Amino acid sequence: MVDLVAVYAIGLPALGALVAVATGGLSWRSATRGLDSATRRRMVARLLVFCEIPGLTVLFGVALYFMILGRSAELPATQLEWAALTVGIPGMLAGFAYAIVFLRGVAHSVAVPADFGRVVVLATLPETVAMFGFSIGFLILGQAAAGSVSVADVVEASRLASLYMIAGSLFAPVEAYAMVTHWKFESQRRWSRSIVVGAVLEIPVLVTFALSFLSLVRA
Repeated sequence: MVDLVAVYAIGLPALGALVAVATGGLSWRSATRGLDSATRRRMVARLLVFCEIPGLTVLFGVALYFMILGRSAELPATQLEWAALTVGIPGMLAGFAYAIVFLRGVAHSVAVPADFGRVVVLATLPETVAMFGFSIGFLILGQAAAGSVSVADVVEASRLASLYMIAGSLFAPVEAYAMVTHWKFESQRRWSRSIVVGAVLEIPVLVTFALSFLSLVRA
């Protein structure tokens, strides 16, 4: 069970992060191919910033995994697995969202250094699904049978909370794609509008987070 939980909590976010880093690296390489070595070295720092961003989702998974280990003797295995999936799948999908932005964003930040910060903001906005997933996973680990609440009730509430959060996390890649498509890496005005588009697509994520929370509160 512990190995499966590790795959869910750490392996899935790591997969998403790997896709994001690889995409960012390819984008950076294509953009710097014709530059001299001195300029390429200066641009490496920007690449490192982009590579560090997906690492946060893996850290969420590692943190929750150790929490799961601490409660493995007290809670049902199924409940622990749902907690791990709640952080793992949103973390992986957040990684895919990073990759969508990095595909053109990293190269654009090389070509137009002034837009580096804008690309970073665009990449981190869909990250909320990973943070929400970690929060719900943490709350799932806090659920326990007591009084009229049976183990089956707790496991069912954990399942519902996890599924709601996983459903909400599906919007992360959609949000990233919509923002990139709307901005087209052109003017600052279009970038501002793309942020509004991203904020609108955050609404379903917030709704599913609220539903996840309510599922646990009612257990």
